[in-house]
Amino acid sequence: MGLRPRLYVFWLSLLPVALFAQQRVTERFQEQPLAQVFEVFEQKYGLSIAYDAAAISPHTLTLQLDGEPVVQALYRVLDASGMEYRTLAEDKILVRPKPAPAIPVPATSLLTGIIRDAETQAPLPFASIHWVGQTVGDCTNADGLFSLSLPDLDTVIQLELRYIGYESRRVAYTPGQPLSDLSLRQAEVRIPEVVVVEMTPALSANGRDQFYTIRPGAQLPGLGSQLDPLHQLQLLPGVGAHNDFSSGLQVRGGMPDENLIVWDGMILYDIDHFFGIFSSVDGNLLESVRLYKNSFPAEYGGRTASIVEMLSPEGLPEKTTGSATVSNLLLQGNVSVPLGKRMSLTGGGRITHSNLGTSSLFQVFSQQLDLPGMDNESLLTDRLIRVQPAFQFHDAFLKWRWQLSEKTTLEANAFSSSDTYDYEYGFDFRQRLRDEFIISQSLVTENSNWQNQAWSTNLQHEWNDKWQSALTIGGSRYEETERTTTSFRRVLQDTVRAFGTDNLRYNDLDGLHLNWKNTWTPKSGTTYTLGYRLEHNATALNLENDEVPIRSRISSGTQYALYAGGEYESGPWDWSWATHLTYYSRTQRPYVSPRLRARYRWSDRWSVNASLSRYHQFLRRYYHENRFGRSVAVWELANEAAVPVAHANQAAAGLQYTGAVISWEVGGFFKRTEGSLQHAALISGLGTVGDPRPRTREFRLFSGEGRNYGAEVLIRKTGDRYTSWLSYTLSRSLQRYPAAFQNEWFPTQEDRPHQLSWYNEYRFDRWAWSATYVYASGAPFLDTSLDDFRDERGQGAPDYYQRIAAYHRLDLSAAYTIPLKGSELTFGASVYNLADAPNTLYRQQFYGIDLPAPNLPNRTAVLGNELQLLGRTWSVWGRWAW
Repeated sequence: MGLRPRLYVFWLSLLPVALFAQQRVTERFQEQPLAQVFEVFEQKYGLSIAYDAAAISPHTLTLQLDGEPVVQALYRVLDASGMEYRTLAEDKILVRPKPAPAIPVPATSLLTGIIRDAETQAPLPFASIHWVGQTVGDCTNADGLFSLSLPDLDTVIQLELRYIGYESRRVAYTPGQPLSDLSLRQAEVRIPEVVVVEMTPALSANGRDQFYTIRPGAQLPGLGSQLDPLHQLQLLPGVGAHNDFSSGLQVRGGMPDENLIVWDGMILYDIDHFFGIFSSVDGNLLESVRLYKNSFPAEYGGRTASIVEMLSPEGLPEKTTGSATVSNLLLQGNVSVPLGKRMSLTGGGRITHSNLGTSSLFQVFSQQLDLPGMDNESLLTDRLIRVQPAFQFHDAFLKWRWQLSEKTTLEANAFSSSDTYDYEYGFDFRQRLRDEFIISQSLVTENSNWQNQAWSTNLQHEWNDKWQSALTIGGSRYEETERTTTSFRRVLQDTVRAFGTDNLRYNDLDGLHLNWKNTWTPKSGTTYTLGYRLEHNATALNLENDEVPIRSRISSGTQYALYAGGEYESGPWDWSWATHLTYYSRTQRPYVSPRLRARYRWSDRWSVNASLSRYHQFLRRYYHENRFGRSVAVWELANEAAVPVAHANQAAAGLQYTGAVISWEVGGFFKRTEGSLQHAALISGLGTVGDPRPRTREFRLFSGEGRNYGAEVLIRKTGDRYTSWLSYTLSRSLQRYPAAFQNEWFPTQEDRPHQLSWYNEYRFDRWAWSATYVYASGAPFLDTSLDDFRDERGQGAPDYYQRIAAYHRLDLSAAYTIPLKGSELTFGASVYNLADAPNTLYRQQFYGIDLPAPNLPNRTAVLGNELQLLGRTWSVWGRWAW
């Protein structure tokens, strides 16, 4: 056999062609390495490809594919990349670079031999052998035989042997001498599993970086036709789903402010619409949502519970797309428009088309009358007088994207939301005293409004295939005003007693932030991150009781941070480290936040992971327990004097199994927090016979510590038609303060020992159905009606905290899609809380009323109310998407 050019060979293994008969490839490759092209075919079109990376590393590809079948598109790629190919079997193709022009070399000897498997001695067909540094080589035939013509030289020639799935090997050959050993040993090759499904799964777990991904568009809409990503995250283990009136995430017993929520570079401080029945983020505008609970990415700081990354769809739209939705509660619309070849504009928004206060969503207030001892000892008649509230909201989002070049992207984002709420309700009751009636009347009014604004500008640039940079600049604002007034009037014979309260809560939070992130990938499996973060915040807080300030603060501060991190992969191990060094202007001190994460995989399905981290929080949101025993959250900046910086040490470990259909994971966590806060009255409880108003003469900001611990379980089932996940959390969230409850541990507002969520979805043809069940232990509350209640908080006991009844909820939804030319219509209906379970959010107590009756000496009735969570609520909707 004559001289041959240098050859490289690899196998391309295709899944059965019938599987891809209806798949079309639309891609644009611009000077893209051939290995990256093959990755696109693997990840997006379900091909399983094994190849010799060294063989194709010099080859790049520039090609446009427009709706071509997968196999035909692959052949076009091979033709355009300068590769030769030959079909050897139904699912195997032999591919190699086209021969280069031969360079005449005087041949004086012919080398032949057989390349074999070192263990079995079986011949290896289509293995390659070449002269290192020269264009001389051959590949073996079906019997493993090769033939090389080599020059007659006095020096030793280095020959390299290659075969897919085997370790490459070099041997020294002296011309004219035989080669005794031409065997190769098998290499351990880990090829990732490829699962082809009809659509992207609604929930996926990344075991390497330890985060969950929710894709809102892959799930059915819920209450009010909304794709609500924050409520979907509440169905994950370790995340609270027990509050219909909050979209905030209570991650592992933490408060919602302990989560950093970022939407395309915009920081969102509050995400509630209608007290959290809806979140202020429209899932129709999102591609995916990531939740980090363990080790945070290096670029994030200033929070202690979790990171939530919300991402809009990437890339530029090829045509105008959008959707419009009408439901019995609100209107929603979004549109994405290309502006030429390199720009696009995306916008969307929602607005209530009627007064939500008149809907069944608000029929949730009930009167509460607590009597010491037996309720039937007093003849009482109570009546609740309802006055319909007014409630409306809206939100809007806008994104402008400019693809400056293939490697540079600039985008600007803006977001706004607003809620307005007013209600008034009253109740009266009568008591019989001998032959007369005592008439008692009470009236409660509340006016609230809150709003969010945020913006960001993002610039991303890829310097080369190893270096990338991203610069984000943004601003955010949240403002909330709430005024609650109560009045009480009592008529006995000719005597009238009247009392009233006036309570104000005002909170304003502004922020500016900058983040400059640089990523370097020197080699496969190794990535380094280096960057700078700046965040400036200003807060204003005003709390008043009867026009008397109980806490008034205006403050501002800046965080300056440098961060760095590294990620590594080596065999079955992958691990990462990161450190976030922050200098805080209000304390003039540095704070170090180290993070470690590791995972070990002993097979493609089984792995274990662990993480350790320490975080700091400078922008604090703590609970203010108002004079009625109800807890509301307020923002304030830490200063170490009165409001400490929060420090949280966290540890987590878990075991994961990833199967083709069923996957599960189980893990445990522990978190200790220094600097827990609560603002409450030093003397709690209700008033005396002469003045039944709550006793709130002095408030204090209590500072202490918290601890959270527990175990989490998640079971996922993924399929073409049926998808399900079941999550369970067993945990405790406790706190203690030296000046309260004798420094004993007592439950936080987020303490729910048992939490269970089960999501199910089934799709068939044009139909889709879903069912969700949620259970959680009842919330704790301070019960001032207990017979042995002691007013002084410092001398009280944790037993004063009772629990509201456990939370249960079952939701159902269904949808039917009608395809149209270039668009589709979908109609759906859902029922929230199908069983109409009487769930309660909180209980508050307004007045302590003496009961002047001979058989009830020194008895007091406690007047207040309970805010009931949503009962059975129906939604119907229609959506047009194009």
